[in-house]
Amino acid sequence: MSSLEVEPYQALSKIYDQVMLHVDYLEWVNFALTIMSDHGLPHPSDADSVSLLECGCGTGSMSLILAACGFRVIGFDKSPQMIEVAWNKALSLDNSPEFFVSEFTLLDYSAIFRGAVCLYDSLNYLLDLKSVQSFLRNVHAALVPDGLFLFDICTELNSLKYFDNHSETGQGLGYTYHRKMNYDAAEKIQENIFTIQFKEHSSKGIVECHRQKIYSESEIIDAVEKSGFKIIEVVDGQSRNPSHSQSTRIHFLVRKN
Repeated sequence: MSSLEVEPYQALSKIYDQVMLHVDYLEWVNFALTIMSDHGLPHPSDADSVSLLECGCGTGSMSLILAACGFRVIGFDKSPQMIEVAWNKALSLDNSPEFFVSEFTLLDYSAIFRGAVCLYDSLNYLLDLKSVQSFLRNVHAALVPDGLFLFDICTELNSLKYFDNHSETGQGLGYTYHRKMNYDAAEKIQENIFTIQFKEHSSKGIVECHRQKIYSESEIIDAVEKSGFKIIEVVDGQSRNPSHSQSTRIHFLVRKN
């Protein structure tokens, strides 16, 4: 079978929501709103307008839930194909989020959001600390004074435990896919190679290579502090327990100084 290599999410966007059916987005949003409201994020029912920014919004699943809660939501993603899916999902909503295409390092807003989120290890797609710091500074600029930013990273233990030399296959209506996962411990790079076969193109597989950089907690804390944020909580997964050596996902809640 011949194959065609394309940019990340160019083909995966078409089946992304089906591949991610195991993700409980509602639970994740509940966690995000709980931890942020505990530190001062107002609920829309208690304020005239509460604007939230979702960074790396993908197909908009979390943005749609946040909008349904009454927030004014703007989401962006690097992939135009993912943003197209997000817009299509939002068409029938009264309080629809707004979506646009942008790189993390090119985000350009000035002090309009009460809060921001960047979830599901989207930050790991930034492949060096310089880019991480640039992104954090951009989010800092986009927030009002005392604005909150919640984001997460996957840890090296997560890669070693679940994504090193593993593979999976799946299928749905009109497609099959194979995912090969490898972790380069020397370079701290997690690589996920998707080969997607659509029935209407039965003779050709579409290949996407997704690369993520695995950072240590201390590297991220240093980047946060250099970007003008104050760290509020650093927690293990979707808990309120402090992160630890066995954490596979870490959430950071920070405040604009």
